[in-house]
Amino acid sequence: MKVEVYVAGVAREVWFRGTRDERQVSVLNCLDRTAHEGLKLKQTFDYTPSKEEEEAIDLDKLEGANLVLATEEIKAANGGRLKFRGKIDRASVPKQALRNNGAASVSAKTPAAH
Repeated sequence: MKVEVYVAGVAREVWFRGTRDERQVSVLNCLDRTAHEGLKLKQTFDYTPSKEEEEAIDLDKLEGANLVLATEEIKAANGGRLKFRGKIDRASVPKQALRNNGAASVSAKTPAAH
């Protein structure tokens, strides 16, 4: 399912707290941006990015941005809060939020400077 969202905030959730460490995961707090057939979600929901997305995108720079999400799973969590999982459409991510500014790596054909 494709969802166009407004990122209202970026939060860190504690998933595990042990005696020695604590594991946190980044969560995007989202609001449905586009009405379809005059309807859209009335409440905000959380999107949990994958590890690959966290490495490729500076999530803190997404606050206030409009994104397109491909959603594969919707769960109700504590207190009925909705949690979405899927993928962020990279084409919808602002350029300043992409790590390495979205530049491709140097190809093997490019001669190295000596």
